Amino acid sequence: GEAGPAKPLLKVAEVEEACSSLSGALRGLDEWLSRCALLFVKPQCGRPLLAVLRNDTASAGMWPPSDDENLLCCACCTPDTLGVPSEVSWVGCDECDGWFHSYCVRVPDAVAETLDSFRCPRCCTLAGAAYAFGSAALPPPILTTMRPSFRATEALLAAADGASASRTAEACAVRALLEATARWREGLRGEVGEAERA
Repeated sequence: GEAGPAKPLLKVAEVEEACSSLSGALRGLDEWLSRCALLFVKPQCGRPLLAVLRNDTASAGMWPPSDDENLLCCACCTPDTLGVPSEVSWVGCDECDGWFHSYCVRVPDAVAETLDSFRCPRCCTLAGAAYAFGSAALPPPILTTMRPSFRATEALLAAADGASASRTAEACAVRALLEATARWREGLRGEVGEAERA
């Protein structure tokens, strides 16, 4: 008769162990997702991590950038972009309401201060119009992520396994970005090799 009560206690211990294990896995996943967001999401960006990783243009807050995004974030650069002056003027597009560092959209600061109207390179391209401050063929790209290095992204993906995150949609999106980057690198190497042989 004494063996009966021990069995429910054993089940309680098993449930406690499973809960503890699950709690640890969730902490690891949360830490990995936070690390991923720090690596990819621009400061003050209101877009969800997965939308940033997938470059989901239908996501709310993408375009035009929100007021909070515009305060600290130019759509054409990241906070660690080299070459952007620390003191720079801002110009606002009259069509999409996006705000840009004048430097990033090639508008001289002296001109930026006197503009009555401004159409950003993206809106010019969409309208098929010439951009007033540079080549319409090469408008500055809209940078939707922090543009982390390939190695940092590889390390993040490797850490996903230890954080129980390897099967998440975010890890799959990071993996797809790495694969696309690797294909781009290989194509570039091929083109450089052909150019060197010519």
